[in-house]
Amino acid sequence: MSNQAIDLKNEAFRLAERGQHKKAFTLIQNFQPQSDVEGRILAHSEAEILMLLGRFSEALGLLLQAKETYGEHVALLTDIAICYYSLNDFKNWKFAFEDMKVSYETHKDYLVFERRAMAELNLAKFLEEDGEVSMAANMYLSLMRKMEERQDIARFYRVMSQAIRVMSSFRMSGSLASTYQRMVTIGKATINLHASIDVQHALLLSELTLMGPENAAARLLALLRTDSISLYDKQLIYFDYLEECLVQGFSISKKLIPFLSLFKELNYFEREIYKIVIKKDETVDFERLVELSQSIPLSSYIRVLGAYLTKTKDPQVANELRNQMRIITSSLSQDSQNLWISRYKTQLVSPTETVLVYDSTKKNISFGNKIENLARRDAFVVLVQLLSRGHEVETEKAVACIWNTTFDQSYYRSLRMTVHRLNKAIFELTGIPKVLQINKQYISCNGDIQFKVV
Repeated sequence: MSNQAIDLKNEAFRLAERGQHKKAFTLIQNFQPQSDVEGRILAHSEAEILMLLGRFSEALGLLLQAKETYGEHVALLTDIAICYYSLNDFKNWKFAFEDMKVSYETHKDYLVFERRAMAELNLAKFLEEDGEVSMAANMYLSLMRKMEERQDIARFYRVMSQAIRVMSSFRMSGSLASTYQRMVTIGKATINLHASIDVQHALLLSELTLMGPENAAARLLALLRTDSISLYDKQLIYFDYLEECLVQGFSISKKLIPFLSLFKELNYFEREIYKIVIKKDETVDFERLVELSQSIPLSSYIRVLGAYLTKTKDPQVANELRNQMRIITSSLSQDSQNLWISRYKTQLVSPTETVLVYDSTKKNISFGNKIENLARRDAFVVLVQLLSRGHEVETEKAVACIWNTTFDQSYYRSLRMTVHRLNKAIFELTGIPKVLQINKQYISCNGDIQFKVV
């Protein structure tokens, strides 16, 4: 790898961060690369400075051209994904993210530490956007330890800011206070502009969670008045603040409302948050939500559902939103599911039980306007009838009633399979996963579910 090209790249970045963008571009463009590696490094550097300026469309063009000319490289693929994301082209972002993951797994053992660490940082961010918040949090914490060991201050705080942002959003209170205390003492530590913005974003969200809206609003006002922060970053932080205030039940500071005029173009997620928080329009258009689910990352879609669920007063609409959230999050790892459930634990609690009605004449079970026929599934019918009498039934009693025999290990396996299949049928009706739990003593039913026989 060319040390000369890397030194030139670093100098160009120093110029760009001091606002001397033209000098940075001139420095890069006047250098004559002697190899494909140097050509890729310098083309990539020019694109990165454009990204720093918020000129993502131009940057994407350069990156795609560099990929075509010099071949795939994990760093190029990472920034291509970032550009698609920043341009709200989430379909292409998803493809680019998958390409980046494959390239990272293939080449990670050959990457220098700094390049591998930045690839992992962006991979964690993409996982977070794809709903896998637990995996992302674990990657952030692992990277923090590595950066601390190497005493890489700028990258340490940049990674730490991502970790604390997840801790804030998902109420990981055990780690949040101590991590916030450490971050707030950065003071005049030497960190670059990227790291500084990430730190301020993280401090704002953690103050909102730990202290309430006043400190967070004051920090946001200061950020919005800072000329060196790009409009893109201001808009991202502003709408994160609005959505967090909504979920946590805080009012928006009136001092912040005039700054909305800065933001001329809102992405899909921001439009929904603006509609709910600023226009106070909580009307849920399910057709639009279907379209939205295909246009934004999974995490953003879950957050939109959570925002509507927080504000809607219609019990039927709220129930449908809960079911959607449960179905969507059930595709994620169990740890990530738990974090999402924890974030919306107040909103996901139904004020009334979900009632499943078994019609003994028609031999079907229904929920709302959805019906599941049980005519040829006698074991299901018996279990539903038993559970209509209470939220728990002994496994021995269930075996005796279904198969007219005494309990043994072979029948326990059959009973487990019956419970598994009934859970699947209930999930298709309600969107609620794993309603029934089984062990060798009891079959128990989720307390929010009631079976009724008519």
